Amino acid sequence: MDIHLKLRHAIDSCDIDDVSKKMLIDNSALTEMSINSMDFIKIVVAIENEFDIEFDDDALNSENYVNLKDIGRYIETLLTEN
Repeated sequence: MDIHLKLRHAIDSCDIDDVSKKMLIDNSALTEMSINSMDFIKIVVAIENEFDIEFDDDALNSENYVNLKDIGRYIETLLTEN
């Protein structure tokens, strides 16, 4: 499974509202969504579980990412480091 599909699966498994899920999957800007810090942490935890990775502490800020593609690029970086 490629990174984008796994990322979609992780988001789909999150306990966030369906509108936010759809917007994330459609690659909307994170700032356009009603994702609060708790929602972002839920997304990060789901991604960490799906990819068996751990976000660096300094990466745990939603402002570091414009959209899902940015998160995907960060995941690629973590996967290539391991």
